[in-house]
Amino acid sequence: MGTRTKRRYDPETRVAIVLEGLKGETSIAELCRKYQINQACLFQSACLY
Repeated sequence: MGTRTKRRYDPETRVAIVLEGLKGETSIAELCRKYQINQACLFQSACLY
């Protein structure tokens, strides 16, 4: 098995990802695949910002 690294995004990038999700042009699942993040992490970031 390969090793997995934890992705860390700066606050500006997190806000951009959340805003992209709020636009509604792509699904949440597609965004998570695009940025290789878990849906829970995306929703947690949305709550923070």
